[in-house]
Amino acid sequence: MAAPHRHRASPRPTPWDRFVLLPDDDRRELIDGAFIETEMPTKLHEHIVGCVFFYFRLWVREHGGAAYPSGYRVRIDSRHGFFPDAQLYHPGNRAEQADEGCVRGAPDVVL
Repeated sequence: MAAPHRHRASPRPTPWDRFVLLPDDDRRELIDGAFIETEMPTKLHEHIVGCVFFYFRLWVREHGGAAYPSGYRVRIDSRHGFFPDAQLYHPGNRAEQADEGCVRGAPDVVL
């Protein structure tokens, strides 16, 4: 006689799954599975980030790789993720860079 068929419950979404579904203008970070509000950046902060990102892009143009401004998520694990202000990936970096963010591995430089 065949074993009874068990209905499998669909897996619950992980905190990371919920994190990547946040709207683009929602800048909360994922810390210990909870969404944590971040402070609004100052004008000076944004100026510095812009300057650093400019040099990241110059480096990428000459050496290859990728650079992303704030808004591209980085996954630490299923309960931790954040939005670096800028990030740089060396051409040999094997991090998995999906549309929703860096889901495996890490950037080489993070600001």
